[in-house]
Amino acid sequence: MSAFEDFKEFLEENEYIFTFEEDEERPVIRFGQKLDNTNVNVMLFFNDDFVKIFVHNIANISDESKMPACLQLANDCNKQYNFFKFYIDGDNDFVAEDDVNIDVTDGSLDPEILMGILVAGFNIIERIYPKLMKTLWA
Repeated sequence: MSAFEDFKEFLEENEYIFTFEEDEERPVIRFGQKLDNTNVNVMLFFNDDFVKIFVHNIANISDESKMPACLQLANDCNKQYNFFKFYIDGDNDFVAEDDVNIDVTDGSLDPEILMGILVAGFNIIERIYPKLMKTLWA
């Protein structure tokens, strides 16, 4: 079974709400996560070597005057937390991203480990979220 199929089965067994797409390029799992007063979008892209995790909709920087401070916050987060990368994408969304290597010896990935990585990432995002809101509303 592939890492995608293993993780999809894990989510189903644990009654998580998610959607998935299987196309020729790479399968994707999507789900939402509550964060304070917003819902962030989580996307996991699977291929043979790694799982790419994107967490979008953490915040949108609509006020261009806040962009330098938000970029500084992303840089500070990247210095403090090397687990996820933080940046502002082309839509001015504050994004968290990570790559999880699949064990190259047998091509498998323990779904519980992947979920643990997601939980750890959310813990970091929850820690930085108040700083991000303070920066946006200052």
